[in-house]
Amino acid sequence: MPSDKPCTMMHDSNSNAIRLAGQRQAEIAAMLARDGRVVAGDLAMRFGVSEDTVRRDLREMAAEGLCRRVYGGALPAAPDGGTIDQRVAQGALRKAALARALVCTIAPGSCIFLDAGSTNLAVAAALPAQAGLTVVTNAPAIASLLASRTGFEIIVVGGRLDIASGACLGPQALRDLERFRFAALVLGACGVDAVAGVTAHVFEEAELKAAAALRSATILVAATNEKLGTAAAFHVVPADRISRLVVEADCGAERLAPFEARGLPVATAEPLPPAETAGLRRSRKLPAGRATQAIPAPLPILKPFPIEASGGSEEMSS
Repeated sequence: MPSDKPCTMMHDSNSNAIRLAGQRQAEIAAMLARDGRVVAGDLAMRFGVSEDTVRRDLREMAAEGLCRRVYGGALPAAPDGGTIDQRVAQGALRKAALARALVCTIAPGSCIFLDAGSTNLAVAAALPAQAGLTVVTNAPAIASLLASRTGFEIIVVGGRLDIASGACLGPQALRDLERFRFAALVLGACGVDAVAGVTAHVFEEAELKAAAALRSATILVAATNEKLGTAAAFHVVPADRISRLVVEADCGAERLAPFEARGLPVATAEPLPPAETAGLRRSRKLPAGRATQAIPAPLPILKPFPIEASGGSEEMSS
């Protein structure tokens, strides 16, 4: 009778390989949570395996939503806070503080594009009515909020309304953008990283954001702590295109270090006061030695970047 030992040995070998891969991936997940990023070459040396093996681990983890692959390694996956209605209710005071720190960088009389998003809805609420701003937006909620105030010229970019994001997207929105040159873009971000740049969860969103960026002289991004050092599936702009990044008052120095190392201007929001006394204040000064601005001056109105053929958005992977 033929022996089944070879089949048993093969089964044991496969089981052992799966167990080892699971152990590696659990340790990689822990490293991502602790360090904020991993490098494939370093992981290969640490585990004594090939870089191809590490890349396979990262692909499997990315498929499960445990990380986002970028060139040379991986980052934590950008948070998905749900629909726009759900996100508006999350961290409202934090977003309002970010908004107050951002709006003082916008020059009076500007034509700006205000991207969709819950943080940018807070920006709309914080815009000074006396600044004579023309606000172009693809978010009906932002247009409605500004329409309830006075002092704004409001232009809405049309297209298919994506209920989850609260944004008008698609070919019509892209065509509408071709008519504009913006002094500033307030860019919504799903993930922001010094290497991966600004990223988005949905391809159509990334496509419209990238098109608006091509037509903007300056790009402003306000990001809550959980978005820093993370990446979503679709690339929008590299970090070097961000004119100013606005972060929360309690954002750790380790999160900001990669941005500051690239010379990216960073401003911080004021610390949050008790909810019952929260009011409008200017952003506070950061500790000495940090490449940041406590009360940012309005950015100069620069010559818009030349319009180039867009190649669409892509996942940044090794």
